Amino acid sequence: MISRILVSVLACAAAALAGSWESIPVKNANVRVFDQTGRERQFYSGLVEGKVVVVNFMFTGCTQVCPMLTSTFGALQQELLRRGMGDVTLISVSVDPENDTPEVLQRYAARMKVKSGWTFVTGNKLDLDRILTIFGVSAPRDKHTQQFVIGNEAQGRWTRISGLAAVSDLVQVVEEARGR
Repeated sequence: MISRILVSVLACAAAALAGSWESIPVKNANVRVFDQTGRERQFYSGLVEGKVVVVNFMFTGCTQVCPMLTSTFGALQQELLRRGMGDVTLISVSVDPENDTPEVLQRYAARMKVKSGWTFVTGNKLDLDRILTIFGVSAPRDKHTQQFVIGNEAQGRWTRISGLAAVSDLVQVVEEARGR
């Protein structure tokens, strides 16, 4: 009970900190990745450029926080679609490219009932490390970030929020990022 209360308090505190906008040189992350269908994409020009995006970092073999964060991502996508914000792109970046092949990501996405507009990506370790570095994320498998990065690439506005935040808080930050 105490741990659930602590998680709730921490999530609320993290949500309150969101809204501190920063610039992230995401153009420098134009590296080759592969999505869950095996399609080769350029991370920046193919997935991020000109869009409002929510990015998280995960791996399919995680049994701790990743399933919870992925579930939150799914709930976020459902709420965004319900509110008519299907133009927001969700991107899950694997931090375990050795095991998270496109086929593995596709099975994982199917289990999570992912809808169009949510892309899982993997690639070679150096390219994924470049993405992580540009987003300022530390992601060793045993202690990877629980942050979501929300941004409006066209406006150069990015912020971070705990992936443990309430979906309503995440939606609010996405709305702020959209600037509408």
